[in-house]
Amino acid sequence: MAKNTAYLFVYGSLRRGAKKGMNRLLARYGRFVANATYPGRLYRVADYPGAVPSDRPGEVVHGEVWRLACPERAFVRLDEYEACGPGFPEPAEYVRCVAEVTLAGGETVSAWLYLYNLPTEGLEVIGHGDYLHDAADSQGSSCFSRGYRLLSPPPPGEGAKPRSK
Repeated sequence: MAKNTAYLFVYGSLRRGAKKGMNRLLARYGRFVANATYPGRLYRVADYPGAVPSDRPGEVVHGEVWRLACPERAFVRLDEYEACGPGFPEPAEYVRCVAEVTLAGGETVSAWLYLYNLPTEGLEVIGHGDYLHDAADSQGSSCFSRGYRLLSPPPPGEGAKPRSK
């Protein structure tokens, strides 16, 4: 696999649509290529995900591939964000490596990605492999921590009556 690739596969807070806004960093250093998958297992680490390799058929991590205009400059910022590389304590939570990913059109490319590097015991598996889908699903549960009360929908046939004009 080409260690000099300019492609980067992202699956968490660096994706377009992620709420943290770090995807703007990618937009500054490169361009979106396509949605893609990586043969791996996705875990919920905290309010962010971690991917590890998997050889189980059908187990994939959903993400995006970006082409970096100047990978050396981009990786200085990205490694800092992911807290990996020189200057960070070992073992780092993430390691940057190159792996094969499959673009939405079926083509495979070698891309850099950040893999989770700590034990996964006790972490929840995100079975469908899509962090953004998982983050959207968990929005409803966060209402309880804010003190909001979720209302149950009315039984069938007892919906809101239209108001007369």
